[in-house]
Amino acid sequence: MIGLLLSCAGPLQLDDDHNARFEVELEVDLHPVAEDPGAVVIDWSELDVDLDGGALSDPIVRLQLLFFPGLSADEVATGLVNEELEQTELALAVAADVEGSSVPLAEFGLLEGPVDLSEWFVEGEGTWMLVLEDEGGRVRWLSFLEPTAGSAQTQITLSSDEGLLEVNGELGEAVRVVEDSVLDWSGLRTDTLGRELVHRKLDRAVLFGVEVEAAQLETEGLRLEELAVARIELGFDARTSLDLAELDLSDADRWILGLYCSTCVAPSPRVVLLLER
Repeated sequence: MIGLLLSCAGPLQLDDDHNARFEVELEVDLHPVAEDPGAVVIDWSELDVDLDGGALSDPIVRLQLLFFPGLSADEVATGLVNEELEQTELALAVAADVEGSSVPLAEFGLLEGPVDLSEWFVEGEGTWMLVLEDEGGRVRWLSFLEPTAGSAQTQITLSSDEGLLEVNGELGEAVRVVEDSVLDWSGLRTDTLGRELVHRKLDRAVLFGVEVEAAQLETEGLRLEELAVARIELGFDARTSLDLAELDLSDADRWILGLYCSTCVAPSPRVVLLLER
């Protein structure tokens, strides 16, 4: 339920009642592929959206390939959302810096150079996950590769017109703001997934201006990138407050402030605050 509007003459001290609560499902495509990593090429030229369903406007500059032996794709996806994957479950991580929209697996490696993946890239050994990142290190897409005996598939084309995340949840109590309001979220202790909020891990903030009612935001799965009529990307610098006097909020009367952790496993925002003007 949407809570009562909060108004205050000084800085607005926000608490956990103002943060949204999410249940997140992650649906990642699984691509059968030949057991010949030296011949496999990954192409994302047809990928138009990111994890959240927003337009993939920033170029992909780095791909990682992670190997989780003994785990199924479903187990890895569930572990990502719930942040239950342990470092010990990751046996290998190789990467490739890219400039275009395709790259051979043969170019993936460590600092000292490419790595021959043939020893591990066989059917039934575990799950291989591709991670696509932009120049800011943000994860923009995920895909699973499934080495399959007898397969001749070497060209993997990543494409989609919708995101990978399905979000169900409720917004917290709305915050009534004016043009010179100062938001202070240092008192938040719990993130949108119901876990401890680690403030030092928050590194990105985005304001989404929306025209739909708060209840519709919830029923639409909080698809902020798609529903926004205005968007303001904010500098962060480990901040725990925001002075709205620095911003032009005239494009909408209702705004959502999302705070993200780019280095966290689960890609959904850790803080989602509903602001009403």
